[in-house]
Amino acid sequence: RSHTNSTFFINSIANTLWSLGLGLMSVSPTQFWANFWIEVHYVGASLIPPTFALFIYTFLSITRDKRYFLVCWWGIGLAFFFLTIAQPSLFIVASPGKFLFNYYTHGGILYPVYAIAFFLCIGDAIISLIKALKSSTGILKKHVQYILMATLVGFGGGSTAFLPVLDIPVYPAGMCVVFLYPVIMTYAIVRHHLLDIEVIIKRTLVFAG
Repeated sequence: RSHTNSTFFINSIANTLWSLGLGLMSVSPTQFWANFWIEVHYVGASLIPPTFALFIYTFLSITRDKRYFLVCWWGIGLAFFFLTIAQPSLFIVASPGKFLFNYYTHGGILYPVYAIAFFLCIGDAIISLIKALKSSTGILKKHVQYILMATLVGFGGGSTAFLPVLDIPVYPAGMCVVFLYPVIMTYAIVRHHLLDIEVIIKRTLVFAG
């Protein structure tokens, strides 16, 4: 029920939609299904930056200080969310035949705005984590270390997905390591009680028994 856990859950849903949509778009047999899955993909993609920033700010207890940033990130995210549903051609189009993919994203006229906003938002969240890492101690420091590690691996690898969209002829190989983000986070949750769910884990084990 904590705000930190809730925001992490919402961000996880956005990440799931991003991954599911991208994976199924890239192997779609027809343009119809590619168009369907690219919309699923970018519904998730448009919500990843604001939900991730909200998770980090909430975890670090700096939402009050970052309230203007949050208004900005959510405004941009929701704008692209509704654009994906209502007028996707201005934002993204499923284009056939990039690298080994059946279909891949081709950026519309507004796509560079999304890309810039994405990196500004995620960059600010990462800077906030680095600042917290320098000032924190004990178990909080360890938690921040794991979140920062997962973020750098996950978003570092996932950011290579932008390259073909922007017609940069580089295969997005970094996406192969995106799965390490939930792996690292899960390890931190189970081993070091990140997100403070030790009680829930114990109850689950008792009921399972």
